[in-house]
Amino acid sequence: MYYKSFEGGFSNTSQTEIFEVDGEELETIVTAPQTSDDTSTIYGAEITATHSFSYLDSWLSGFGIKLSYNYADSNFEFQDESFGESTVIDPSSGDLISRTGIVAPANLFGFSEHVISTQLYYQWEDLSASINYKYRSNYFQQFVNTPGAIRFIDDTEVFEARVSYRLNKNWKFSLEAINIFDEPRRQYRPTQDNFAEINVYGQKVFAGVQFRY
Repeated sequence: MYYKSFEGGFSNTSQTEIFEVDGEELETIVTAPQTSDDTSTIYGAEITATHSFSYLDSWLSGFGIKLSYNYADSNFEFQDESFGESTVIDPSSGDLISRTGIVAPANLFGFSEHVISTQLYYQWEDLSASINYKYRSNYFQQFVNTPGAIRFIDDTEVFEARVSYRLNKNWKFSLEAINIFDEPRRQYRPTQDNFAEINVYGQKVFAGVQFRY
């Protein structure tokens, strides 16, 4: 189990700015994130288990399994720049006005509440192979060009496989497959139930040959 308290956060400040477009002055509200001294906490627990079947006879002793599960939670809040809470600067008086958000804040960047990793492996003489399964629950990922906007990446499941064989002291052959079942990436914004985009990357297969002398 782990627990951490840290300082640092973000809050939005909005103010009216004037821009000149084609010789005309236009007023618009501009929102920018500001750093704050807010204190947040993060806590969780991680469980890992490994079991080798080395007690079995002959080639069956090469099998093994690894399991890992992590749960985490945090009270960190990141407000969307357009639909979240904000402090508005009144252009006439300079007073600060609180704007109520209409969407819930996001959590830490790249933070998943649940993360699972499993591996079934086999190691026998010069042959090594493994099948990996990875899962992570939805998480907040910032845009590069608009970092103040909230974007959620949906739950993700990925299967991977690796196999290698050392023919002799000089030659080794390997094969690796990533995203075997072509898991797409689904994006939601600015809430976790408002579908926005889907990306499909396809499977990737890598083959390698290693020579030593």
